[in-house]
Amino acid sequence: MDFNPYWRTDFAGQYLFELNDLQFQTGISILNLFDKENERLNQSVNVPNGAEINTLGIPFTPTVYLDCKF
Repeated sequence: MDFNPYWRTDFAGQYLFELNDLQFQTGISILNLFDKENERLNQSVNVPNGAEINTLGIPFTPTVYLDCKF
């Protein structure tokens, strides 16, 4: 059985600023920046014939957010 290493690079950044009397927080996050197909051996599914299927890890997932406090 071949085992490939789990290799994932994540990136995140955030910025805080004020505009008038409002406080803002904005940011970006990217999970699995290089979109590697990683199997997670501890995340598996059993199927009726008794086989076990390993699931893939987190795919490329970009996220942007903006939060405002009054």
